[in-house]
Amino acid sequence: MSHLNCWHENTSESFAMWDIYLENNCGVAIVSTPSRVKNALQINEGEYLTGKVNYIDYTEGDFNIDSTVTPFFHKRESFQHEREYRILYRQGEDAYDDDGMKTEDFGENIPEGIPVSIDIGTLIEEVVISPGGDDEFREEVVDETRARGFEFPINHSKLTGTPLF
Repeated sequence: MSHLNCWHENTSESFAMWDIYLENNCGVAIVSTPSRVKNALQINEGEYLTGKVNYIDYTEGDFNIDSTVTPFFHKRESFQHEREYRILYRQGEDAYDDDGMKTEDFGENIPEGIPVSIDIGTLIEEVVISPGGDDEFREEVVDETRARGFEFPINHSKLTGTPLF
């Protein structure tokens, strides 16, 4: 069984990403780095792979479909605005044998997710409140975070407020 965890990798916020993935005005983004993610994962390093997604034109690009890992790190070019960094966790014996995709790995009863141990204090560099999140929502996030013993910065989105032009 394969499980993916996907992150948006960028040096600045993306209004498009807030717009696409936020269902209402209130939400948060976790700021981290690939090295923080790797250091925070509390599972055997041999059980997961990490990397950037390659965005390609499948009609022209070179795509090694025989690999069981390659499909998890490639997407159509039209998704390149997502700038994904992914963690692939595969369960089971020989999970990374490179012998092609197996149809028995897929089915109707795929779980929504699995618990994975992670050190939150190592993972999170900052929490960013969505552009539509008000001061009251920020205070709720601060209160809940501090109640759990975390002290990382919690800031409003830089996209909050009236644009300069």
